[in-house]
Amino acid sequence: MESSYYSKEMEDYVSVVDVYDSAALIGKDFEYLIEQYGVEAVTDLMPKVIRVLEQLEFLAAKNEKENDELMQLELTIKRLNCEKEERNKERQKYEQVRV
Repeated sequence: MESSYYSKEMEDYVSVVDVYDSAALIGKDFEYLIEQYGVEAVTDLMPKVIRVLEQLEFLAAKNEKENDELMQLELTIKRLNCEKEERNKERQKYEQVRV
């Protein structure tokens, strides 16, 4: 039976695809357990694991959406700061011409 994996990258970010990959591995582990010990061995556990995977999928999707929004906001801030700098440069040029 293949053991579960955990990578350092998962500490920072878990994507929906990561959840699907984990679900596939868990499914293979369930298949192995069923083959070795019968379906009764996982009957109570399987719905619990499925529910947790569904919750993780939902949270991963929410996280991805929030990360996308955060990146858009950061880009907007950079653009606005650049525009502000340009206006300040233009104002300084104007003020120097007036003096």
